[in-house]
This record gives sequence, structure tokens and C-alpha cells, in this order.
Amino acid sequence: MNAIQTIAARASTLSAAGYFDHDSDEVVPSPCVSVCRMSADGSLCEGCFRSIAEIRGLVHGRRCHPPRHLDAAACAGWRARASQPAKHGAAMKRITFYLDFISPYAWLAFERLPEALEGLSYSVEYRPVLLGALLQQQGNPGPAGIPPKRDWTYRHVSWLGHSLGIPLQMPARHPFNPLPLLRRALACSADGSINRFVAGTVLRHVWVGGHDALDPARLDALAQVLAPQLKPGMEPQDAAVKTLLRSNTDAAAARGVFGVPAFGVDDKLFWGLDALPMLRAWLEGDAWFGAGWEASAQVASGLPG
Repeated sequence: MNAIQTIAARASTLSAAGYFDHDSDEVVPSPCVSVCRMSADGSLCEGCFRSIAEIRGLVHGRRCHPPRHLDAAACAGWRARASQPAKHGAAMKRITFYLDFISPYAWLAFERLPEALEGLSYSVEYRPVLLGALLQQQGNPGPAGIPPKRDWTYRHVSWLGHSLGIPLQMPARHPFNPLPLLRRALACSADGSINRFVAGTVLRHVWVGGHDALDPARLDALAQVLAPQLKPGMEPQDAAVKTLLRSNTDAAAARGVFGVPAFGVDDKLFWGLDALPMLRAWLEGDAWFGAGWEASAQVASGLPG
């Protein structure tokens, strides 16, 4: 059963239970079935039948996930949508989103992605990686390792959040060890990918509110929110979870990932928040990629050695 069939069956079950009756005062459960993938024509998410505008509204409300409850008026449309045949168009592209929760740019890109790719046919696979290991492989200390750059980065991302209308408050301590968060997220995965709810929940834990990301009480609260998402038999401290993180990081490095956020699609890799327009251009078939992609990287180095 695919996502559309699943959500249609869910709508039918809720309808039979009386949730859509005009005189019902029951809270209508969310239509979300934990599939974050746009329809072929880019008009609706196949996992909740929300439009881009509706998704954006939920994003700014910081809630778009299975436990969310919608009132009857807000949900009136999705039962009808679920009964409509799926539209077909261009072949759907699959994007791998590499992220580490320690990165403020990953948070900003996570929030911007639906709007940046509005109207296109794509699905997203979220892959947590250990940024520190990727930086170490390149001999890169990262922004936090260069004091003036650290100051600039924190000012820049804070301004970007303000400019883009995305809540972003620097956590009480940064950088910090992201392993507890990465492992917590990957305990919700069977194959190294996590759904958008898990990714967004952990990113918000770090980047909204200005709190300590590793505060024990907050980590306990995060664990409670993610508990329904845990895979059977998986816990953050398990060897299998550590293996998933190591495999994700090694695979990302093999693909050429050197930082986050990074987006892999087809044989191309795009890095950074400011690469989202370029990613969109690739998905739209921009002719520049025919020769410009390879030619622009062939410039000879003028440095010795």
C-alpha cells in the first residue's frame, strides 16, 4: 500500500468513526502518515495531503508531525483530497539531505527547503552525519575553530533567521558534542534515514529558545517526544545505532560531502543554505549544468605543491 492509499484508508476509517460529522465535537487526528514526499505535480504532500502553503503554515507554527491534532474545519479538505486520483507529471527526483544538528545552516535549510522547491516533484531522505568527522577528514577546524569566524558565523545565522522569518536563537553553549542527539534521532531509523518529524524535532530542540542542547532535563523531554518514533529494539546507546551513524558519515564522505547541509540528487552534490536556488535549477533542468558544472571546477590552482 502506497502513501496515498494509506492516507485514503485512514480518512475512510476516521469518517466511519464519525470524526467528519458536522455535529461531532471530536478532535480530528492529523492526516500525516510520516511520509514527506511531494506529489508528482508538486501540489500536495503525499503523506498528509497538505499544500505547500499549508505546510509552510505548519512549519512556522513549529508543528508538522503525526501527533498533531487538527480541528474539524482544518481537516475538512483532506478526506476529499484522499479520494481524488493522484496526478502524474515529471519523474520524481530523490534528494538526500545530509545534516548534523550542530549546524545552524542545517536548521535554516531544513525550514527553507519546502518553499525553495515549491512546485517541483521530489522526495527527501534525511541522513544524519557527524560533521566533526567530515571536517577532520578535510583538515578543516570548522567556523568554531577560528575565533573571528566563530563570531561572524553566530551573527550571520542569527541575522539570517531574522531576515528569513525563521526562529533561531543560539543555544546556551556552542559548539557542543552532537552525538547524543544524532544517536537519539537514528534510534528512530532502520536504515540510517529519518523522517521530517524526527529531523525537525531535534533541530528545534537545538535552535529554538536559546537553551542548552545537552541539558539532561531537556534531553529527557526530547526522548519522550520521540518515543513513538523509536524503532522496535532500538535505543540511542545501541551498537546498531552507532553503526548507522558511522555508515552514514562514511557514505557521505565517499560521495564528496565535506560539510552540512548538503543535498545529493542524481550525480550532483550541493552544499549550503545558499545552494538551494542552484539545487532548484538542477531539478528544473537548467541548461547551465550541461557544460558549466564541470568546466567551472577545472580551474588550475596557483598555489605551490
